[in-house]
Amino acid sequence: MRIIIHIGYPRTGTTWLQKRVFPYFKNINYIGAKSYGNKKLYISKLENLKMCKDIRKVSMGDYFQKNFFEKKKVNIYSSENFTHFRDKSLFIFLKKFSKYLKDTFGKDKFEILCVYREPTSFIRSLFFKKFIRSKKVYGTSNYEKHLHNILYKNDEIYKNIRKNLMFYKLYNNLKSNFKNIKLNFIRYEDMSDKPDVFSKKLAKALTINEAKIKKLLAFKDNANIYKDGKIYKNSKSMVFIKKKLNFIKPFVPTFFKRNKTIFLSGTSINEKKILQLEKKIEIIYKNQYRKLFSKSI
Repeated sequence: MRIIIHIGYPRTGTTWLQKRVFPYFKNINYIGAKSYGNKKLYISKLENLKMCKDIRKVSMGDYFQKNFFEKKKVNIYSSENFTHFRDKSLFIFLKKFSKYLKDTFGKDKFEILCVYREPTSFIRSLFFKKFIRSKKVYGTSNYEKHLHNILYKNDEIYKNIRKNLMFYKLYNNLKSNFKNIKLNFIRYEDMSDKPDVFSKKLAKALTINEAKIKKLLAFKDNANIYKDGKIYKNSKSMVFIKKKLNFIKPFVPTFFKRNKTIFLSGTSINEKKILQLEKKIEIIYKNQYRKLFSKSI
């Protein structure tokens, strides 16, 4: 029996995996959020945990039942909540989970799946996804100030952002704390830049059909959905929105096209300053990003 814990970072294709990949392969038993389709929906109490320290007080039996896992399938438990945990709390969960597996099934082996993303792209995408409530989330709706805070501010919010950029540190900590588990780290950028490479790596990690993954990727940003060899139409409203966006694109300056809603991040924009700040962040994390890339499956 194979069990995979998917540490689902936001803006790394997590929703796409949870909604369009995990539920649609017959050899996968998907347990987690956004479990659509005909499969029975399992959402553990972990999804409702607000305080990371609560993980110390509960047993894994409170989360999982024995019949959650199927011996003949690849069992995938996926959650974005893992990324809100400090490393220490995440490892407490994984150690308790390992003990639970040993007590319940006689084996404590499990695997980790994580899709990681280039730092500046990750920061930009996350900021504008939350733009409407960015002032509440980050304390500012100005992207330039946000980048400056990532580099220099030491409050709890920005310490946590910097921690989430340290994918290589997470990899090393998992490697040293859980010597027997298999780590599947896949580069997000390959999804669009090298879809063949991404498909091959994901198919290998999950033991699923590589050709189907390629087709799912081809329809990732399309209004249609690919499922079981057939194409299903998405909602008319989504098609209308995409058509409108395509109409607007040619009239948007190059810089704004790259950063989409960046023009909303304050009354005035210093493009040069923003690019300088992004470059500084890129330099800080470039080394560990390269190291992780060399270790990825």
